[in-house]
Amino acid sequence: MLIYEYQPTIQTFSLLEPLLPGCVRERIKAIMDAAPEAVFFCKIEDLNPSIRVYLLEHDPVDDYTECHLLSCDRIGQDYEYLSLSVEQARSVERFAAQIPVISRS
Repeated sequence: MLIYEYQPTIQTFSLLEPLLPGCVRERIKAIMDAAPEAVFFCKIEDLNPSIRVYLLEHDPVDDYTECHLLSCDRIGQDYEYLSLSVEQARSVERFAAQIPVISRS
């Protein structure tokens, strides 16, 4: 289920406090604080019991777009984090499409 999809602010993530563990909110805040000139776009999915956060960072000044991917569950404070450039993400998508088992799903 899609929970959120839009251009986020730090306040957005404080509203999602009951859903996202504190460590995930802190990681997102650190990413956003580290690039004040960047524009961010976010998608949050509830895949009970997991939650996935897709955070795109576009920096027009330094001319890059980074994909920040976070995944957590509702138990504990553990989460997974991966950062990829858009080019890397597209390359993974093309590679996965070549594998018959994956491309059918």
